[in-house]
Amino acid sequence: MQGDTCPLDVLNAPSTYSPSQDIGDMPMLIAQQVKAMIAELGYFESQFTADKVNGSRIGKYQVDDVLLKSAGYKSGSWTGKDGITSAADFKNNPDVQESAMYNYTKSNYAALQSKGVITPDTPTDEIAGLLSASHLVGAGATSKWVKTG
Repeated sequence: MQGDTCPLDVLNAPSTYSPSQDIGDMPMLIAQQVKAMIAELGYFESQFTADKVNGSRIGKYQVDDVLLKSAGYKSGSWTGKDGITSAADFKNNPDVQESAMYNYTKSNYAALQSKGVITPDTPTDEIAGLLSASHLVGAGATSKWVKTG
């Protein structure tokens, strides 16, 4: 059985998604930290299986309708954004999955920052944890958990 965390050789492989930009301003996750966090999520969710289906969640990051709608891929039905007109299209397009995940992570960062959860004093490892939690339950639920337990 494979381990619970993304193997270092996979993280360092040139084929592993590398975001072109940092996320945030002050504090920020630099591109390498974003890559590590997103790689961990992809490994945790599917062990990098882009066509994985688990109930209503699909793809490498096991995204749901909330992410697909916020990223513009669904609005009740598939919108055709980036040529994606079905779940099969989404599962068969790893580049679109990477872009959707990166943009969703940026959106969660902005939401957590606007709610005062991410502040200039928030350590980068905590930011990564908050963003990982937001991937699973959304920025609103993550913010509520941080503020009320």
